[in-house]
Amino acid sequence: MSAGPRRRIEPLTPPPDRFDSVFREATARRYHRAAAAVGITGVFLAGIFGGLAMGGPSGVRDSIVAAVNGGTPTASPSPSDGVSTQASGVPNHGRKHGDKASGTVTAPPEPVTSPYLRGEVLNAAGSPVSGLYVYTGVTAAEGFVPNASPARTNGSGWYQVPCTGGPLLITSWRLNVNLGPSATGGYAARFVDTPSCAKTEHHLVTRVEEGAVVQGDVHTDVACPGTTFPLWLWIGGDRLASVRLSGIEGGSRYRISGAPEGTSIVGARGVTHAVDLRSGETEEQDVTYTCPDRPTTTPDPTMTPEPSPTPTEPTGSPSPTEPTPSTSTPTGSGATSSPDPSGH
Repeated sequence: MSAGPRRRIEPLTPPPDRFDSVFREATARRYHRAAAAVGITGVFLAGIFGGLAMGGPSGVRDSIVAAVNGGTPTASPSPSDGVSTQASGVPNHGRKHGDKASGTVTAPPEPVTSPYLRGEVLNAAGSPVSGLYVYTGVTAAEGFVPNASPARTNGSGWYQVPCTGGPLLITSWRLNVNLGPSATGGYAARFVDTPSCAKTEHHLVTRVEEGAVVQGDVHTDVACPGTTFPLWLWIGGDRLASVRLSGIEGGSRYRISGAPEGTSIVGARGVTHAVDLRSGETEEQDVTYTCPDRPTTTPDPTMTPEPSPTPTEPTGSPSPTEPTPSTSTPTGSGATSSPDPSGH
């Protein structure tokens, strides 16, 4: 028996008042399905960002597993367990200063602010002093060791220098550089004690006074034309903190103003002089140098003994064993004549 054509089945007519409930149920199902998709997507993205921030790729993997299983994330093995925590094929994007093997994130080091000292320099009247040199340094066994790069006070007398834990030295001239035959300064050099570098406030107010003057004549042991010499003034006796003069000639004068009050050392090529200086007063201190091209003195001939001559025999003199015969015949009564060979 052959099957005839299939007839289209007419849909059943829904019961009265059932259409609205069926529509509401279908709409609710679509809403719950969309909400579940959005939730899973959110958990996935949160796992990615949270994993990158807290544990790298292993954290992402744990978050995804937790979202799927509906449980709590499992702890990732630490690098000390011998298990690599970097997932294969996952690029290492967004990781800063991280360990390539462990995937951990290390915070960048915080910038360390160098402590500094800030201050101002005033004169006796309270007015700011500009153009002074401010040296930082440390105190060593040989004395104060200044920094080679000083700061200078500005038009308002202000300065700012790094804190080294040692004192400051304020001068009118550069230290340890050749200044020529003289060094001129209006204010006395002085040391300034500094607070601890750990303190937050480093404002210093320093007053300077009129400096002392040391000067003198320059002598040489012998005439030394065209030769120049150096001279030093060691501030407070510290050889590494000195005023250096250059180009000094014999017969001239040197002068240093702005020296500190107290005892300093004048050095003239190996010969030193201690000078006691007072503010506003002048101290005379002559110096003498040894000429490096001193001529050699010719010795006095009277002081040198003459060499003894070597005796020599005179040329052509007769031998002492052969006396010279006399050719003259003596006369007188006492004379005798030679006998005649003939017997007469």
